[in-house]
Amino acid sequence: ADTDVHVFWRDLSSIGDDPPRPQADELCAVPIGAARDWLKKASKGGAAVFVRDPQWRRTDQRPGVPPGWTRLREDPWPGLTLLVDVSMGGYKDASGFTGNPAHTPDPVYPLKNDILAAQNTQSDTGGDAEGYDEDPRSELGVPISLAAHLGHVAGEAEALCDALEVDSETRTAIVRAARWHDLGKAHDVFQNTMRRGLDPHECPAHLLAKTAGKNLRHERRYFRHELVSALAFLAHEKWSRQADLVAYLVAAHHGKVRMNLRALPRERPPPGEDRAGARFARGVWEGDELPSFDLGGGERWEGGGLALAVMELGWDEVTRESWTERTRDLLGRFGPFRLAWMEALVRVADWRASGREREGCYDDA
Repeated sequence: ADTDVHVFWRDLSSIGDDPPRPQADELCAVPIGAARDWLKKASKGGAAVFVRDPQWRRTDQRPGVPPGWTRLREDPWPGLTLLVDVSMGGYKDASGFTGNPAHTPDPVYPLKNDILAAQNTQSDTGGDAEGYDEDPRSELGVPISLAAHLGHVAGEAEALCDALEVDSETRTAIVRAARWHDLGKAHDVFQNTMRRGLDPHECPAHLLAKTAGKNLRHERRYFRHELVSALAFLAHEKWSRQADLVAYLVAAHHGKVRMNLRALPRERPPPGEDRAGARFARGVWEGDELPSFDLGGGERWEGGGLALAVMELGWDEVTRESWTERTRDLLGRFGPFRLAWMEALVRVADWRASGREREGCYDDA
C-alpha cells in the first residue's frame, strides 16, 4: 500500500570518501507520481539523481558520482531511496516536499556525520547496508578465530531459542545454521583478506573469522562467504531436501543471498583456461576448494570442491533440485514471516556474538 519514494538532499559539491547514508529524520516521503514528474523536469535541466549501488567498491570511484551510489537511469518505483543535490531544490522546511526547484533545503546532516551514520548502520546490532563485497562485521578490531566464533554464535542461538521457548525442531535448525553460518570464511579468498588486516609477523596459524584491519576488500570481487557456507552444508548433507532450511538460513545471514542465486551484472568469469566455462556467482567459482574444518558441537566439514550446478534451473544429477526450487518450497511451507523470523534469530545470534567478542566477553576468542 506504500507507493512513496524517499528523498534526502546533500551538498554533493563537497562529498567525502565514504558513502552518504541517510538518517531517519532527513528522509522525505514523496508520492511516486509527484516524484516522477519532479525528476523528469529536473533531468531536462541536467540534474542527476542517485540510488544506492550494492555492487560499489572503493576502486570503482567515478567523477561526479557519490561513493556507494549510482545514477538513476529509469523512472523511480515505490520504495526507492533517492539522493539528490541541494541545488535541485524541491523542499521547504515549513511545508515539506514542493517539487519547486526554487525551494532549496539545508541538508539536515553535514557530511562529517556520514562516518558516524555508516558506523551506526554497520554496527553489530544494526541493519545491513553493506555492498556485495563488504563485510564490516569481520573487521572487528581484534582477531577472532573461526572455531571460536562459530562456537560463540551457536551458544547465542541456543540462548535465544531458550528465551523464546522455540520448539525443538526449529531450535535444531537455528542452532545448526549458527554452527555452519561462517564456515565459508575458511576459503582462501576470505583468509587472505583477514591476514591483510594483521601485522604479517603476528598472523596466527589458525583460521580467522574476524580481523583487526578496516576498510578491507576481497581480492575477488563480490565474494560472499555465506554462499560458500551454504554450498558446503548442502554437499555435507548430500544435497538432501531435508537440508534446505538450514542451508537457506546460512546463506541469508547477511541478507545478500536469499531466494535467487545468480551472478551479479558486473561479475566476470574466472580467468584461465583451466576455469573456462566454470559457473560463478557472488565471487564463488565452481571447483573452489574449501579445507576440512571441525565446526564443534559434533559437526565437521571434511573438505572438498564447491559445486554450483544448484544455481541452474532444473534437475542436476549431483546437486538435484535448484536453489530456486528449494527456496520457493521453503517460502510455501513456512510463509514469508516465519521464514524471516527464523532468519532473524540466526542474524541476531551472530550480531550478539560479534558484539561480545569486541568487548572481550569470551575467554576462548
